[in-house]
Amino acid sequence: MKILLHLFTAIAVFLFLSCKEKVTNPENEAPSFSYISSKCLSFDLEKQSFPTDSSFTYSFKDSLLIDFSVEGNCCPDSNRFIVSQNISNDTIYISVQDTALNLCHCICPYQIHAGFSNLNEDHYVVYCKLNNAGDDPIHLVDVYRSPGMIRKYSRQ
Repeated sequence: MKILLHLFTAIAVFLFLSCKEKVTNPENEAPSFSYISSKCLSFDLEKQSFPTDSSFTYSFKDSLLIDFSVEGNCCPDSNRFIVSQNISNDTIYISVQDTALNLCHCICPYQIHAGFSNLNEDHYVVYCKLNNAGDDPIHLVDVYRSPGMIRKYSRQ
């Protein structure tokens, strides 16, 4: 009888503990986003291209830090872009809007630095789009969380 009572008690405790709601993924803060843009970068006017090592770079450890290049009108040389982001599933969409599209008739390369904190996943697809340049992305890159590594991509 004692064995049956102990067995019944053990089953009841097991069922009670297994029915309790367990938190396996504690609530994290919503991802945060910030950005800054450079002034017109100097580059080789004869080649009319960006330096290949500054086209798209990222570092993804605790936070995802991205540097990527965009082309924009040369003047004015500050407060040039409105940058917005949207995260959907495993894709980070970054939209860049040139605020001075037709002020002068020259094109300069600019660098956008974007930072994301509180990201839950270890892999994202980053889709960067210059809103004034059509529907094609200017950068479409897979980024992976890896301690201490900086990865560089160039335009293809």
